[in-house]
Amino acid sequence: MNKNKNIIALELIITYCDRISGIRNSFNSNFDVFKSSHLYIDSIGMNILQIGELTTQFTDDFKLKYTEIPWKAIKQMRNIFVHHYVTLDINKLWNSIIKDIPILYEFCRKTLILLKNQE
Repeated sequence: MNKNKNIIALELIITYCDRISGIRNSFNSNFDVFKSSHLYIDSIGMNILQIGELTTQFTDDFKLKYTEIPWKAIKQMRNIFVHHYVTLDINKLWNSIIKDIPILYEFCRKTLILLKNQE
């Protein structure tokens, strides 16, 4: 049961990472275009919000086993979108999109394969 909970969360995070990638591709990963469009910022923000929410679905054992991912930082980014949107640091968001989301995507993809093979 706990494995299923982790698998479902991984699958959904992969979906949201894919969406972020698609949005990023629509503005050709151009920071100037990104920062000038609330449509891009809001779209990506909604997906990051969902990813942050999904981190609460992982079991404690899962988070203790996979410490290479900063689960608390992901949740904090979600909280910024929910509670402090007007103070959002676009540069930090950009770094997350360019650096962190691809790492999270690869982690989730590899871990999902591993967990499914253990079933």
